[in-house]
Amino acid sequence: MFNNSFKVGDLEVGRTQRPIIIAEAGTAHFGSMEKMQSLVDLAVDAGADILKTQAFCPDQMISKTLPDWQKRMKSRNVSFEFIRDTKDYCMKKGIPFLCTPHDETALEWLIELEIDAFKIGSGERGNFSFLKKIAERKKPIILSTGMCDASDVDESIKILEKNGCEDLALLHCVTAYPTPQRDVNLRSISFFQEKYQFPIVYSDHTPSPTACIAAVALGACIIERHITLDYDIPNAQDWRVSSGPDDFADFVYEMQATFDMMGKSEKKRRGSELSAEKWAIKRIVTTRNIYSGNVLLASDLQSKRAG
Repeated sequence: MFNNSFKVGDLEVGRTQRPIIIAEAGTAHFGSMEKMQSLVDLAVDAGADILKTQAFCPDQMISKTLPDWQKRMKSRNVSFEFIRDTKDYCMKKGIPFLCTPHDETALEWLIELEIDAFKIGSGERGNFSFLKKIAERKKPIILSTGMCDASDVDESIKILEKNGCEDLALLHCVTAYPTPQRDVNLRSISFFQEKYQFPIVYSDHTPSPTACIAAVALGACIIERHITLDYDIPNAQDWRVSSGPDDFADFVYEMQATFDMMGKSEKKRRGSELSAEKWAIKRIVTTRNIYSGNVLLASDLQSKRAG
């Protein structure tokens, strides 16, 4: 049985809470601590709630049958010390730190660093032994569902629940960079909300904030958005779906504004419109002077703004 809401550090994750904005730095640091710190600064300055990155060892994550991919990812490869120093810098800057582990070694790093929650990437579909190890830590889990059908999601959820996970957020995403509009399928958020009672969240792989605005309107409890400092990078894809120094603060504002605009499931006069009643609501007035003894006719009355 999973909880309806839970905390990641001091942040409340739940359907009635303001959506948490995760700045996904991913591998946009390209192995540079200076660039990683600049990404943290970008997240903090924009008002994001969490900074997240990714950790992996290419030799463990990628088979020898894919030497080009191993070579490509080695340029993004970082050490335990890099992840530790990033977490320390986040603490210094006052923003919580999360990290997606993509292999067993990276998972051990995060366990040692005692991070507040685990993000499980879409590539772990069917990797039940890995899911089991993470669930046994009894920390909150954000489970990505890219490249999954509903049956795949159910299987993963069963593994997590069986092995001790009680705090779960199910993350809708599409693993395509960028995701075509016709494939974003935000109604999956509603599908999951009807099926499960725990928080449903969204990770964006589209160029604009439009899908994220709609996701907040649908009730996504977390919005994950890639951030970058660089564009037009060869052999890279995240920059195509990332916000940067010029627009990430606007993105965060749009998410918060959308949540505020959604309000509650009710229909009541809003406080800001009460003063308008004095001038906008029509009242019954007479079209001529009425004296005692006059017979009142329909033509003597008219509705007008008269406050």
